[in-house]
Amino acid sequence: MPGLLGLDDGHRAVTIAGENSLTQVCIETQGFTFVPFPHDPTSNAFSMAELYGSISIDQARRFGYHNPRAELLRNLESAYQESLRKIAAQNEAAYITALSDCTASSLDKLYGGGVRLSDSQDGTELVAMSARAQELVARDGRIGVLGRDWRNCMAKLGQRFESMSDGRAQFQFDPMDVSKPSSREIEVAVADATCRLEVGADSLIATLYSGYLQQQIEQSPELLAKLESQKAEVAARAEVVLGLSNEAGSVSPAETAGSGQ
Repeated sequence: MPGLLGLDDGHRAVTIAGENSLTQVCIETQGFTFVPFPHDPTSNAFSMAELYGSISIDQARRFGYHNPRAELLRNLESAYQESLRKIAAQNEAAYITALSDCTASSLDKLYGGGVRLSDSQDGTELVAMSARAQELVARDGRIGVLGRDWRNCMAKLGQRFESMSDGRAQFQFDPMDVSKPSSREIEVAVADATCRLEVGADSLIATLYSGYLQQQIEQSPELLAKLESQKAEVAARAEVVLGLSNEAGSVSPAETAGSGQ
């Protein structure tokens, strides 16, 4: 269920931007140049691709089983290394101390002095809900039928594998590998994607996963409600920091300067 922990919604981007804005004001008052670290705006640990190896035919034709986000990740890594070089050009030890203090102060402002639920026991339980849902999917009898249908489809295309993970397992790459996939890799990946589509694999798995996850959530509905409420509150404060909202009584970047140090 993408979005369970807010990993793929708009709240995260505005929250990170707000945190950086507050941290920048704070750290620049101490005589340093703020060096933000890059983040990946497209990552989602709860996506079907991450959880179950979902792949489209178009992606298979272009990348095989290679990570379609490899170039983005390489660029992020380069930006990260450049950030480290800029930090080293300053008084590195003093900068790191200031950055730590200013980041803590910024997060305290954004979270209203509270603890981030994703870092709390409640957040841990939400992650555990996803894990339990995946276990239930794996034990569902419909998955066995799905695997059989997928194997039969692959056999018709001249590919013989026991499970839907076997094809991908033959081609293991570094997530930042931007090399061109081999013709064999593309052949297997396209067959895999074609058969997943033909037997409705992604649709069924997504339905089962969402259903089992919903069962978990219904047992403790207050957990998700608390997390969603906090995400919205933090994003609202971040919007004020960024000048995207005129809500009264919210934090401004200047309020963070010199605080919490």
